[in-house]
Amino acid sequence: MLWLLVRMIHAMLYGLRSLRRYRCEPLIAANGLGFVLITDGIYRIDKMSSVAELKWESAVSECRAHECRLMRAMEYINRLLPLDTDVIEALSDEQHAWLDHYLYRFAKLQDAMGERLFLSGLSLLGEEYGDQPFIDALNRLEALNLIPSREWWQQQREFRNQIAHEYPDRRAEQCAATNAICSEGDTILRVLNGVIDTVEKKRAGA
Repeated sequence: MLWLLVRMIHAMLYGLRSLRRYRCEPLIAANGLGFVLITDGIYRIDKMSSVAELKWESAVSECRAHECRLMRAMEYINRLLPLDTDVIEALSDEQHAWLDHYLYRFAKLQDAMGERLFLSGLSLLGEEYGDQPFIDALNRLEALNLIPSREWWQQQREFRNQIAHEYPDRRAEQCAATNAICSEGDTILRVLNGVIDTVEKKRAGA
């Protein structure tokens, strides 16, 4: 903090003409990371954010990016459903690209939700599961009605595992898994927005 005191004194004495525009400098505080807002040589401490809040906001930002791209892919592939082995083999290169894009974004969104959003969200709700098995977090999310069920979440990952590699003798099974994932796009987006809304209401009332 000594450097901050020195610069504050310097600002008061000399006006710091070079700092007349707004800028922020990081400041580590006892309750998290904040910023020193400098304008016209006057130092003010901006609102502090806890580490949990920063993790949450980062997770939400990542999930929103995947959500946007997933929704765009959904608009295209919904015209192709339901899929069967003959339909998949007859897809054009562009249609294959959209289907692959949808499956990729679904997987990335589920990973971001499971690895980041759920845990940081539970933390802001006053429940810490970072050091516990993930299944415990899923059970709590189910109890809070934030996911349809623990089994539903695990099933989506199983479907993903089934299509992770292409096997000629398992095309019917992989096609069924692909249809299942494509049909769950709306559900996972409802889960995403339900979790975000619940945590943001808690933050607003804190």
